[in-house]
Amino acid sequence: MGHTRDDRAGRHIRRVQGIQKVTTTTNYMPPTSALQQGGVPAAYYGQALTSAHTILNEFLFAGQPLVIALAAVVNSYAESRLDPQATYGVTPWTRPPVLPENSGHSEKSSGLFMLNPDGAGRGMSALQRWDPLTNTRRILSEVEGPAGLSLRQAVKADAPLSQLVALFERDIERPEVTTGRAIYTSRLYPKLANTRASALDRMAPPISAMTRATHKMKRLPWYAWLGVALAAFGGTFFLFRRR
Repeated sequence: MGHTRDDRAGRHIRRVQGIQKVTTTTNYMPPTSALQQGGVPAAYYGQALTSAHTILNEFLFAGQPLVIALAAVVNSYAESRLDPQATYGVTPWTRPPVLPENSGHSEKSSGLFMLNPDGAGRGMSALQRWDPLTNTRRILSEVEGPAGLSLRQAVKADAPLSQLVALFERDIERPEVTTGRAIYTSRLYPKLANTRASALDRMAPPISAMTRATHKMKRLPWYAWLGVALAAFGGTFFLFRRR
């Protein structure tokens, strides 16, 4: 019997729960009141918090400052209410979830960050965009690339969280109409909205260099590993030939 999407979601939750033993992000979880205001059904609060953990862990393990990690959580909440199987035009946390091609909309964005197949989600299937880890890592690659330049400059300028949230919306999510998403920042992190990047850095959970290096290796695409394997084989072959 094949595995259902709920089975895969369960495995993902257990994987993230294991990560929680490594890094402490409990202080930065969206409050229940925010989930209620966002229309998240009570039965899915746990999964919504797991999504937030996934985003925070991926960003922090990749070496991103806490202020950008929190801005990512706020934007995911604004985009999908932290529903990994969200689809544009369909109420978040609708179950069973609706694939983009069955939504009745020309817009096909989906997943935690509503990746568009013609934008940041280019080359990804709908199921890949529904995978919370894959979705988060794709948006993280956007942040690490040229699109994240303003975010990095804002961190250097010691900007507050509210400004990073607005820049994340403008440069990473790139909706047709930008709002700054101040309402969502105040809803999720009312005490941190005006906190500057440097102050948040001092509040960030400690993550070892080894943990970050291991995480970076896990994010390498398959063809990078193939290149490493071929290089290692070639080096070994050369050594034996010299003998």
